[in-house]
Order: sequence, then C-alpha cells, then structure tokens
Amino acid sequence: MSSSYSYYNSLAPSISSVRVLVVGAGGIGCELLKNLSKSGFRRVEVIDLDTIDVSNLNRQFLFRQRHVGQPKCAVACEAARAMSPYAGTPPEPEPPHNVGFYVAHHGNVKDNGRFGRGFFQRFDVVLNALDNVDARRHVNRLCISAELPLIEAGTTGYLGQAQVIMPKVTECYECTAKPTQKVYPICTIRSTPSMPVHCIVWAKELYKLMFGDATASMLFEETDKEKSEEVSTFMEPVVAKRLSTGGDAKVEDIVAYTAAALTALYTTEVQKQIDMDRYKTSAKVPVALDVAALMKNAAVDKPAPSSLEGGEKKVWSNEESTKELLTVVHEMYASPPSEIFTGAIEFDKDSDIAMRFVTAASNLRASIFSIDTSSYYTAKGIAGNIIPAIATTNAIVAGQEVLELLKILKEGKDQIKTVC
Repeated sequence: MSSSYSYYNSLAPSISSVRVLVVGAGGIGCELLKNLSKSGFRRVEVIDLDTIDVSNLNRQFLFRQRHVGQPKCAVACEAARAMSPYAGTPPEPEPPHNVGFYVAHHGNVKDNGRFGRGFFQRFDVVLNALDNVDARRHVNRLCISAELPLIEAGTTGYLGQAQVIMPKVTECYECTAKPTQKVYPICTIRSTPSMPVHCIVWAKELYKLMFGDATASMLFEETDKEKSEEVSTFMEPVVAKRLSTGGDAKVEDIVAYTAAALTALYTTEVQKQIDMDRYKTSAKVPVALDVAALMKNAAVDKPAPSSLEGGEKKVWSNEESTKELLTVVHEMYASPPSEIFTGAIEFDKDSDIAMRFVTAASNLRASIFSIDTSSYYTAKGIAGNIIPAIATTNAIVAGQEVLELLKILKEGKDQIKTVC
C-alpha cells in the first residue's frame, strides 16, 4: 500500500463527515468543487451570487452552453454531485447542522440576513473562492467571529496563493495590506461591473473587438448557431459590419456604423441582460442608454472633447463621450493605420487614439451601472496597470486549498474548533 493511499485512507472518515462551506463558484470555485467532490467530501454547501455568462464557458469547465443564465452555484453543485463517488448514495443531512450534499445558495455572501454568523457556525471550515477584496474581508470577519478556520485563496496572472487563517492562532486576511487588484474575472467585466477599472477593461476589449483581432477579445461571441444556442445581440453590427474600405469610407457610413454598434452594445445588450433577470440580486439595476438621443448631438465636424482646452483632464459627459467615440471611429476609417484591415491592431496605452476610445467607451459603460466615470488621464493610468487572468493558475491554487484542508483534517475532525 502506497504512503499516499494510506494517508488518504486514514482521513477518509473525516473527509466524509466534515462540514465545508465554499464561497464562490467561478474560476477557482469550479476547480475547488471538482477537487472536493472527487476527493470524497460529502457535506458541502456553496454561496455565489453570479449567473453563468457565455464568456465563462472557455475556462469554468463545470458549465455548458445550456447553462447560460443559470446560477453558477446551482449548476456547479449539480456537476459536483454527479462526479462524486457518493452520487448513487447521497448522505442525508444530520441534525443539528443539517449540512447537505453539495447544496447551492444563490445570493450575496454579504447578506447578513441569510448568511450571518449563525449560518457560518453550521460548518467546520470555510474555503474562499472569491474574486474581490471586499467580499473576502467580509468572510474573514465572519470566520473570526464564528471561530472557524478559513482557507483563503487568490490569483494574479501566473501568481497565486492559498492561506490558512486560524482565528486566535494565525494572522487574518486583513492583518496585512493587500495590493490593488490587477486581474478581473471575465464575467465581472462582461456582466457585473462595480468599479471604474471593470469598465476600462471592458472598453479595452471593445477596442480589440472593433478594430483588432475580434476573436481574441473577451467580448467575442460565436455567431454560428451550431456552436452557440444564444444569438449575440452585438456581433453582427460591431464585427460583421466593420467598415473595410481602404481609407475612403463615407462620413454617413461611419456615422451609421457607429450608431448601430453603440446601440447594440449600450442599449440592446444591456436590456437583454436585464430581461434575463441577471441583476435581480444586485444592489443597483443598470439602465440602458438611449444611444439614438446621444447621437443626435454628435457630428463628425464638431470638435471632440479631447481636443478642447483641458479636455483630457475633464470627466466627459455621456454626450461628450459619444462624440469622442464617433470622432475616433471616423479617424480610424478616414485615415486608418494599415493594421486595422488585417485585424492586427492592438491596444497601446501610449496611443492617443486608443486611450480616447477607451476613456469614452468606459464612461458610457460606467454610466449604465451607476459607476464613477474617469478622465482621460485617470483612465490611462488604470488601463496600463492591468494583468490578464490565467485559468491554469486557478486550478493550481484550488488544488492547494484542498491540500491545506487535508492538513487541517489530519489533526482530527473534532479538533478543528479546538485548534482554532
């Protein structure tokens, strides 16, 4: 018998009975639930407020096309139950805690009415799979209050870490200052932005979608009905109808293309997400823009806000941002760089035209979600300081979390609270 098998076998009783709470069912969460399920953990419950977006399907492997629009935690738990060694004989909840067999809770972990101290005390250990600092701080404080061990994890590009937090024994999540977040989940960028940086990342991807290699943009969606059940609202007006003349595009064609693209992105797509109840758990519901009204005051022959004195230090209004976007699109097609027609153009924070586009596009996006808008100079500082997310880092970190959990269990299930 191998030493690794012997080690696992000695922990089997604890693994099958320990009560685990997982917070988050996204990039790290999917990997974590797979690891827990295949390792034999049975009493697991999951909290997550998000729903599945098309953009999740390329890396959050528990989700499929048919799941788009459904709560992540519900679909992830269903998948975890199916792959569990106990799928045929699921355990019954045991009083007084009644922790179930991969039970989903669709909601915000910061909702103290549902997920307060009493809820957390039903569990023996908490595993974080969150993507924002504010929620991590909240869970950290709840675990300290409930005297529960917390296994915290996060990733930044190719870097990642898993930290065991034992109340009254180790430092907690907030004991050390955290660097500014530079990696953002695609689902947050596409559907649930809450900070200016989320809108700026979105605008950078839109720049790529409109002028560069569209397939490399996180906003890209399949238009082949055989590959995607959901029809995209913006791919045709934004990508399929790109102007492709050699620098002699007519002004009326440029205006029409800009209007159609902005309407699809800022009106039709936003309203579609609202109608799908994507924001029913959100504190604020987004409001689609009236692009037709904004375009009335935008004309190619009017000066762009960025060209006026102090324009680059000013925060542009929606009308000014719309005018700026029209000006950029006109410049791109009236005297375009050669790269635009080969799809090779890339975002460069030192490119004036790219940053004008990103500033204007991000401000329109921010206004939809009641987020503070940014000046050209502020947006430039943020846009140049973002690191792309790496899916494989999530998998490694999730594996490390389960290894840390096994170390805790090695002390014995009944000793967890004592050790803490």
